[in-house]
Amino acid sequence: MSLTKEQIKAALEVLRTVADTIRELGSVPNGELYTQMMPFIDLATYNKVIETLKGAGLVKEELHILKWVGPQPEKQVATPGNDQSFRTREDAEFWIKQERRTGNFRSIVGPVVDKDGWWHVAVERRVA
Repeated sequence: MSLTKEQIKAALEVLRTVADTIRELGSVPNGELYTQMMPFIDLATYNKVIETLKGAGLVKEELHILKWVGPQPEKQVATPGNDQSFRTREDAEFWIKQERRTGNFRSIVGPVVDKDGWWHVAVERRVA
């Protein structure tokens, strides 16, 4: 059976989603995770995904608890969705100045440069 490019992409996306979920949680009961995945994949596919992650050495299962044992993500300064990226420090500082005028934030962290030379600013927004 030959898989199409779209089927391969979809399978990799499912694999990545399950892996990211376990990594972010650190550990999760296997049945509880499957319950959350049921609307999207069948049990056989789910079991193949878990076995693939275990076979790759990313996940370990003990007493029906899935635990992430793969590499840990780098610590992020910003909450996803609140991080702004800029090519230059001047652009980042200009954006901060504009953001301060709105007063629609609790705190601003940055600018901080990453290893690739991008400048990042994290903003904690006020709750409306």
